[in-house]
Amino acid sequence: MLQEKPDLALLLSYLTSIEDETYIVGGAVRNHLLGLEYSDIDIVTKMKPDRIVEAFKDQPMDIKGLPFGNVKVQYNDQWISLTTFRRDSYKENNRYPVKVEFVDTLAEDLLRRDFVVNTICYHINRGIVDLLDGLRDLDCYLLRTVKDANMSFEEDPLRMFRALRFCCEYDFDLSHEVVLAIRNHYRLIKILSMSLSNEEKRRMKAAAYYAKKKRQYPNLFRIMFM
Repeated sequence: MLQEKPDLALLLSYLTSIEDETYIVGGAVRNHLLGLEYSDIDIVTKMKPDRIVEAFKDQPMDIKGLPFGNVKVQYNDQWISLTTFRRDSYKENNRYPVKVEFVDTLAEDLLRRDFVVNTICYHINRGIVDLLDGLRDLDCYLLRTVKDANMSFEEDPLRMFRALRFCCEYDFDLSHEVVLAIRNHYRLIKILSMSLSNEEKRRMKAAAYYAKKKRQYPNLFRIMFM
């Protein structure tokens, strides 16, 4: 994965020398496996936030997300997101975690994520790490939520827009459970800001498979675009 990104390889080597339980996760790994370009780099680690800050004390840093275990570091002109393994708790009508608990394992951290295809990880020494069968879903171009789909969308209604957008961008099919959950919970999108909703819609319409997916899921697009 890192053959053409030597700077990223050096960064991962440095991080794993401090804490071996450090991985790239999410869109970068997914896109790499699909043979697509990627730019945003998300790294998860067992390191606690104060250790991350200490490790990059000489680099430009954004620590606004520190209460959530997230630090953004500028590394060779690119901003990298580093987040401590964590468990999130939500309350009704609020898509942001109201409580964050740092945990010790990658397996626990992955349970807070949106879709199974976004849980595939990369480790500098072990290569691809796939704890939740994300490779199987990627091979089938299937989009499933990590948790029960109803619970996942109740926690964060933006995930319903993201589900449709990923279909439009990557030609994924939605699992039956995801389709039913969107039908049951689409009214929750009213808690999202207009700008956030409009940006998701804009990206969907600009995506390569928008017309195809609109024909495939006409009722979902109708209720989500009302």
